[in-house]
Amino acid sequence: MGWVYLLECSDGTLYVGSTIDLERRVWQHQNGEGAAYTRRRRPVRLVWCQAFDRIDEAWAFEKRLQTWGRAKRLALIEGRVDELALLASRSHAALTRKRGPRSRDGRRAPSSTSGPPEPPVEVDAPPAPVEEGAPPPLVEEGRQGPSRDPATERVTCGGGGLR
Repeated sequence: MGWVYLLECSDGTLYVGSTIDLERRVWQHQNGEGAAYTRRRRPVRLVWCQAFDRIDEAWAFEKRLQTWGRAKRLALIEGRVDELALLASRSHAALTRKRGPRSRDGRRAPSSTSGPPEPPVEVDAPPAPVEEGAPPPLVEEGRQGPSRDPATERVTCGGGGLR
């Protein structure tokens, strides 16, 4: 079994990792025996994790998460799975960046012809309905983040691999 996890560092940055033993790896990060990045930013806090059936699947998803921006990682941590597609780097940038008109060759048109700025796009659309036969959600409802069992002091996270 493999795990992918996100740690919040003392400076507010997010660290992505994967492991076969989540508790041991979080302990290593917390005690300065983990990655050099987290060693300089302790204490760290486990904010999200996901179990995978195989470590190679976990490693592949870790590499995918490393390409995500902060906004998309925060949406995952907070369970806002319906926003993940919108927060993909290109579509999110297109909605948040003011862009003037472009000429046929893709270059920006001169500012004298650009006209007044367009009003911002509102993104408060309801989530799309789930079609029959659609893949399962990225994170199961109610199982997106870590929790601690007070009886055993063990960290547990969402189960099942991402499909």
